[in-house]
Amino acid sequence: MLAELVHHVIGVDPDRDWITLAVVDAHTTGICAHGRFPATARGYAAAVEFVDDYSIETERAWAIEGTASYGRGLTVALSRRGEWVIEFDRPTRLTKDGAKSDHLDAVRAAREALGRDRLSAPRAHDGAREAIRVHVVTRAAAVRARTGAINELKAMIVAADESLRAQLRGLRTGDQVARCLRLRDCGAEDDNVERRCTRLALRALARRIDHLNNEITDHDRELKTLLRQAAPQLLAERGVGHVTAAQFYVDWSHPGRCRSEAELSRRVEMLPTIEVEMVGQLGLGLGPAEFVARSRALRHVAHVLQLDRSGIDLERAEHVH
Repeated sequence: MLAELVHHVIGVDPDRDWITLAVVDAHTTGICAHGRFPATARGYAAAVEFVDDYSIETERAWAIEGTASYGRGLTVALSRRGEWVIEFDRPTRLTKDGAKSDHLDAVRAAREALGRDRLSAPRAHDGAREAIRVHVVTRAAAVRARTGAINELKAMIVAADESLRAQLRGLRTGDQVARCLRLRDCGAEDDNVERRCTRLALRALARRIDHLNNEITDHDRELKTLLRQAAPQLLAERGVGHVTAAQFYVDWSHPGRCRSEAELSRRVEMLPTIEVEMVGQLGLGLGPAEFVARSRALRHVAHVLQLDRSGIDLERAEHVH
């Protein structure tokens, strides 16, 4: 238990501009002090100085909510100082009336951390992992935007004038985009304003898709370079591409996140039974889209490793799957 390891726990509830903290005695769970500081480098230093008056650096732990979002700045500052930081995802007990209080949330973070058997270390926010993460996040947004643009293009083709639709009917998506890129504004030569504007809109959508294709290609190139340096063993696994490897590396890139192969297997077995709507209730700190992406990457890597160790023909198994 955490109470056996430290004398004080500092619960922190951060937001965009401020961090609210509460110093809680690990043995009595009583509140020793609380304060509010700006979410800046000076504010973080002031928070540490404030806490120093009530606890000793080697005998305390910080329970911070949102270490990957609003609490990231404080988490990084404390980690560089050698402080013990615990990732506090979400409270398991909510207030009866649903009221929100930064002070009470900070106290709740400290007290619940004291009552938990498993303590999570925050994900690393520097080095190769952070470099890979920013590309993973931006690439995923570009893929979603490209999918939306392609859907718009196809919908517009369906409703377009027959003279335009006939040029694009039966073509694959890539060929449709290439053909739309070559569409020109005929100006006064085309007296049909609807057909002229549809042609311009199709060209604009095609340019957007082409731009997103180039952006995704750039991210893929950078991800492959980073992964060859940071995790070549993942890329060496048959059936694991750079996108899956990158997502997997971002989630489990430092000691403490997944302590053993048995824990990995347990997580994989649990994932298919979790509904997306339950993510918030489970206190995973993930949005539905992020949860689905991480679940897919984790299951895929584990599936590939299981097939490989069993001696099954991976290419045939993937084809059947």
